[in-house]
Amino acid sequence: MPLDGRTFGHYEVSTWRTIHGDIDVIAGTPKRVCGQLATFDELASRAHARQAFGMTILVADLDDIIEAKETLNGEPDRVALPELRQLRDQPRRGEAGR
Repeated sequence: MPLDGRTFGHYEVSTWRTIHGDIDVIAGTPKRVCGQLATFDELASRAHARQAFGMTILVADLDDIIEAKETLNGEPDRVALPELRQLRDQPRRGEAGR
């Protein structure tokens, strides 16, 4: 199946299995404001470009992921939050001592 904008446009949320692990692709993330989703443009403005699978992909900023999990507040979200917060709060490479 070709993976392009049209393919992803058919799903609000999808998980793609790869030999490197699962990749979640979502149309938007829940915001603290009830009933609102962060749009692609909002998320992309804070996302981080990374090389994977021979292409550049945008990876959501941890603050956006944390906000979505806090808003969803399901059991898996609550379990993931401590680790996500710890990752967010670690000094990034090259930023130690700043």
